[in-house]
Amino acid sequence: MRKEFARKSSREPRDREAERAFLKNKIEILRSDRKLSESEKEEAVAALLRELDRLEEEDPDGRS
Repeated sequence: MRKEFARKSSREPRDREAERAFLKNKIEILRSDRKLSESEKEEAVAALLRELDRLEEEDPDGRS
């Protein structure tokens, strides 16, 4: 099933703007999560910011 999903999804064009929006939303959710410590939040947010940076490097003009 995983191989089939990977094959099908690889044919679909990536919507990098949607990916950016998703990551930005996750960052906001993490920042307000009362169950995480400040250090856990910082670590998780930093990982998502790295992912956002990676998207920017792939597509600096924000095009899909």
